[in-house]
Amino acid sequence: MADPKLISFDLDAGEGQGLPPLVQDAVDARVTAVGSEIYVRPTTVDLASFLLPDEVMPDDGVTNAQPLLQRALDAAAAMYSLVGPVSIQLPVGRFRINSSVRWFNGYHVGFIGRGRANTKILPNGEAVFGLMDPSFTVGNYLDDVTFADITIDCTAQVSTANNVGAKGIALRWMRNGRFERVRCINTWATSFGCDFLQDTTFVECSAIRSGRGVTGGHDSFGAGFGIGVGNFAVESVTFVNCYAEDSWSSGFFIERLLEIPGTPSDSRGFSLTGCTSVGGYNGMRDAGGDGVITTGCHFLNASNAGIHIDGYMASGRHGGRNGIVSATVIRGNGVGVLVGNAATGGYTFDNSEISSNVGAGVSVTGQIGSGWRFSNTRVESNGAGGILIDAPLAVRPEFLHCTVRNNGTGDGIRLAGDVIEAKAIGNTIQGHRGIGFSLPDATKFMTDPFIRENVVTENSGGAIVNAKATNDAAGITANREGASFATLTNLFTTPSYESGVTQVAALSRFDAPTQVTAGDAKSGGAYARLAVNQAGSATARIARVSGTLAGAYTLSAWVRAPKEAIIRPFTVGYWASNASQRTWHRGGFRATGSWQRVSMTVVLPADGSRLDFDIALDSAAVGMNLDADAVMVTAGTALWPYFDGTSAGAAWTGTAYNSTSVLTL
Repeated sequence: MADPKLISFDLDAGEGQGLPPLVQDAVDARVTAVGSEIYVRPTTVDLASFLLPDEVMPDDGVTNAQPLLQRALDAAAAMYSLVGPVSIQLPVGRFRINSSVRWFNGYHVGFIGRGRANTKILPNGEAVFGLMDPSFTVGNYLDDVTFADITIDCTAQVSTANNVGAKGIALRWMRNGRFERVRCINTWATSFGCDFLQDTTFVECSAIRSGRGVTGGHDSFGAGFGIGVGNFAVESVTFVNCYAEDSWSSGFFIERLLEIPGTPSDSRGFSLTGCTSVGGYNGMRDAGGDGVITTGCHFLNASNAGIHIDGYMASGRHGGRNGIVSATVIRGNGVGVLVGNAATGGYTFDNSEISSNVGAGVSVTGQIGSGWRFSNTRVESNGAGGILIDAPLAVRPEFLHCTVRNNGTGDGIRLAGDVIEAKAIGNTIQGHRGIGFSLPDATKFMTDPFIRENVVTENSGGAIVNAKATNDAAGITANREGASFATLTNLFTTPSYESGVTQVAALSRFDAPTQVTAGDAKSGGAYARLAVNQAGSATARIARVSGTLAGAYTLSAWVRAPKEAIIRPFTVGYWASNASQRTWHRGGFRATGSWQRVSMTVVLPADGSRLDFDIALDSAAVGMNLDADAVMVTAGTALWPYFDGTSAGAAWTGTAYNSTSVLTL
């Protein structure tokens, strides 16, 4: 539309001279309802009301629908003074737009479709469906605008590389806005790129493959949901049950903008509830929010970090601060939580799970403010350490009742720089090749630590190791500490079945075990296989360890079965020269058809004599195969990464592939 001014209608004119008849009916109904002082919903007008004589609805995905959508938007905006905000009802169809649909001053209008699978907007070229026109002036707002039940499919959207403006929806200055069940697909840049919002909610929206046209770094645009902040003290933006997948930068991105039209503010009021981000670079990035609340969310399989908290210190913008993450799962990412420069506030992680990330569970590499807290959170099975705070200064960090276990090659908890009033109470820190609780560097200072009632055992580098110049170490007390150790022993003598399967036995409904030397072994070049010969629950022993055994032991194996089956590990322990025995069961879980690791931790009395590690294959059908490989039995409760005598740093204690193996740490 060339003229950005609102279209003017004569509401008293005769038929054909004022509003279209269907629109006039909606106005009359609205005015009557308002006059009778009852609540009414915002006015909804069908898109068909704005068709010109003999004009056909452009819903075939080929005809350019932009002229009709813009005409409807302009006309609906003119109704605001009489009926308030208006929603245009889109019919079932595919609406291609060859140029952007633009919002101007006073355009308090949204669009509602007939369901995401039924109503689709198809931007073509550089077109954007929801674009704030450059003539929109600061100090104006879009009030009570609703978008619902549509898909914006940007597969045909093409622009120059790194064009930040080629988004799915690019609106600013919304107040009391609402996005419900809106899906953006294959956007060139960010899917939902909306700045300076107030009291605006996104409900069950999704952004899939955002940022196709980005070729630079992952730091900025190309987000699923990208919210620019910093213009108001309160910018309330709520995400409920929203979903992002394969976003170039972040699934959810809160960014303190550098160019603020009004008075820069430390904006608060952001929350995510029940949201999920899968894949992409970051799950959620907080780069300048104040008090972001994240509850019941999942951040999974991002290549960089599940949650990334940082700022742009060189430009004077603080990172995310004072946020709260609770009841949230952060799993399978490059790093669980990555913290750069967030030097002006704290952050709380409570009752959450940070697990199975490739690197550390939590890695702090830059400056942080005071008051970082981890409470009732499980940090487990990460590859390179648990909670590693390598900031130059940590003020009042707190670790309360967390489980920090089996985090690979790094330390459990580390505070590398100067430390003021660290508090660590009631944590379990176990199973690290580094130190359990590390306070390194004699050139660093620590004041008034309160570290007590922690269980810090089975850590190769030691339990609580404090090298800092400390004013009062009396607060480090009443902890259960295990000694350091230099080696681990795998007690199972044929862990990868390279020498045969003599220690494997069919207990019920399996044929005798065979050795398979195909190229798809989990470790080495062989594995054990058992074939089901009778439907039902088939059982097999995959490992046996005999000798003088006492205390806790952790047994693990990699197993593979068809996805129709249920894998159920169990262990039989013997004592008193095998005269007494006890069986411990684990609940079953669905097989995936690929290698899966199973584990159990059990305990034997002082006269323990044998452990049998068994697998039941429930819901088994005749002809199904159970494969087993990379079996390990180690003393203690920690689940260590698999090793045998061929692993780096390890050696067989006797005959290769037919003896125990020792790993030097």
